[in-house]
Amino acid sequence: MDLGIANESLFIHAFEKAPIGMALVSPEGDWLKVNSALCKITGYSKQELLSTNFQSITHKDDLEDESRLTKQTLEGKIDNFQLLKRYYHKQGHIVWVILNVSLVRENAGKPLYFIVQIQDITDYKNAEMLLLQNQQRYKSLIEHYPDLVLAISLDGDILIVNDACEKVTGYTKEEISRIKPILLGHETGLYRKQFQLAIKGQPQEFEDTMVHKQGHLLNLRITYVPIIVDEKIEGVYSIIKDVTQYKKATERLLYHEEIYELISKHARDVILYSTPDGITNYVSPAIKSILGYEPEEWIGKSSKQFWHPDDANDFDGANIFHSSDFNIFSYRVRHKESHYVWIETTVKAIRDEHGALQYILEIGRDITERRRLEEERKEAQQMMLNSEKLSVAGQLAAGIAHEIRNPLTAIKGFLKLLERKIDHEKPHYFEVIGSEINRIELIINELLILTKPQAAEYEVKDVRVILEQVILLMESQALMENLEINRIIDDTELVVLCEENKLKQVFINIMKNAMESMDNGGEIIITARKDGDKINITLTDQGCGIPEEQLSKLGEPFYTTKEKGTGLGFMVSKKIIESHNGTIHVSSKINEGTKVEITLPACNPVQKIK
Repeated sequence: MDLGIANESLFIHAFEKAPIGMALVSPEGDWLKVNSALCKITGYSKQELLSTNFQSITHKDDLEDESRLTKQTLEGKIDNFQLLKRYYHKQGHIVWVILNVSLVRENAGKPLYFIVQIQDITDYKNAEMLLLQNQQRYKSLIEHYPDLVLAISLDGDILIVNDACEKVTGYTKEEISRIKPILLGHETGLYRKQFQLAIKGQPQEFEDTMVHKQGHLLNLRITYVPIIVDEKIEGVYSIIKDVTQYKKATERLLYHEEIYELISKHARDVILYSTPDGITNYVSPAIKSILGYEPEEWIGKSSKQFWHPDDANDFDGANIFHSSDFNIFSYRVRHKESHYVWIETTVKAIRDEHGALQYILEIGRDITERRRLEEERKEAQQMMLNSEKLSVAGQLAAGIAHEIRNPLTAIKGFLKLLERKIDHEKPHYFEVIGSEINRIELIINELLILTKPQAAEYEVKDVRVILEQVILLMESQALMENLEINRIIDDTELVVLCEENKLKQVFINIMKNAMESMDNGGEIIITARKDGDKINITLTDQGCGIPEEQLSKLGEPFYTTKEKGTGLGFMVSKKIIESHNGTIHVSSKINEGTKVEITLPACNPVQKIK
């Protein structure tokens, strides 16, 4: 190809060795000659470039500008042009280049070819774009930051103000820019000191107040950060946050905490916070006065481990908030000194925004004294009821005894007359009738016990002798019913001050009850021993037992556990024992048997009173 250049070989040498891309391009845009540097820039070989034109590797958005400039050059309107443009690299990515183009014409002015110089500026362009993106991000961060951001020069002038200015202070950007930052707050000396430290490279954070444009006071938290460019401090960023509402909320919270702490420390009731699984997170100091524990001894533990075992087993914690987030229940808690205290607890469920149980609030009150008074009141009411029943029973017994005794006296008298006049062939008939009449009189006397106090003759007697007489009396009936009576009685004297017949009546009554409870045979064990100043007698059977809910009612007038009983037998027995300053206690288990424990005061053998 004839280039029309005087020293063509020198030009070709410079063309090939040039560090930048060089090409000769026809007026139509075809590549006529390209150097190695251009091949490196575009990724194509010389043969691949020479077989096409510059338009084929030019970015589509740059074709219009380049075609326009090329046309103007061909028309002689311009001699050359420079263009920033993009090529498509053979591997698909974009290559940024600066294009310098000049046109070579023949002597007659006809265009021969373009000399094109192509400089690869992709790295520079990428760096520039990255810098632009960072600037945009930085600008976006500053502009849209919710707090007021100021860029302040080293002289203290405001250079940049973000859009939060008016929202925070009420002033526009223009108004705030005319104010020195140190004049914004009340403590100008503090501002100067913090600013001087910041321009020395030390970030600062402090709080101050300023007056809003509308006149109310603002609490501000201010942060100074040095602006460093090329390791040189150029100014200071001031980030100003309005913390007025936060300060007010904090003050309210502190006030409520103080009130809560005051209530918690001085409340007589125990206040307790626990997790849903019952682990205590907080307990008020009142636990010391009520239960004897320090709060630290309770925190981190489950309250139920201090409960009475019976209450813990009966408590259904899973359903405590089944129907309501509020509940009240009572239970016994072990005091640090091992006795139990009755506590009435009000519980409230604390839930999160999703309705899940987060905490349990408990307020516990000592109701031990109240429970004691309630029990005493119930006992007094029961005693009054029993007294009324006993009065009715006494009146009824007096009427019955009176009505029976009169005809019985007549019968007894006429029986004596008949016994003298009738033939004595069957004298045992009269003995049996007389014995039964005496028994009826004995029953009448028992009924009269309910009517009024009887004059009693108390004598010193040995309980061993009384028990042996009763056992001897009951043994024959026991053998008939396949029952065995065993005794465990001390060898030493067991003397008490008593009415002998009345004690016998008690022991016979209890033994008869024991026999009637054992339909299939069994064993009755009688024990008697001295324990200090007390004589303890127990009668244990292997009968059907008495249900627990019925035990507390034994001794009430007309209450019986037997189908044909009257409820007077045990009541009379109890009254006899109590008249001897003793106690009687019954314990029983279904299908295992019943134990009756009688305690009487021991006495000196020489004692005797009426």
